[in-house]
Amino acid sequence: MTKPQLHEYGLSESDYNKYKNLPKIIERKIINVGAILGVSVAFVTFLFRPHIEVLLGGIWIGLIFGSILFYILSIFISDWLSTKNKIYARIL
Repeated sequence: MTKPQLHEYGLSESDYNKYKNLPKIIERKIINVGAILGVSVAFVTFLFRPHIEVLLGGIWIGLIFGSILFYILSIFISDWLSTKNKIYARIL
C-alpha cells in the first residue's frame, strides 16, 4: 500500500506501521499459548503417573501437538480479525 492509498482510506503512516505486523504477533502469541497448555497437560499427567518418561514424552508431545493445534486456530482467528477490523482488513 503506497502513501496516496493510505490517505485515501484515512490512515496515517503510523497507523499502517502499527497494524502491519499484527497477524504475525497474534499467530506467535496463540502458538505460545498452545505450547504452554500442552506442557501443562504433561505435568498434570506426571502427577498421576510419576515416571520421568511420562514427563519427558508428555512435554515433547505437548509442545508439538499444542503448537500445531493452536497454529491452525490462529489461522481462523487471523481471518476473523481481518473481516472484523476495518483498518486491519484495508492493510491486508
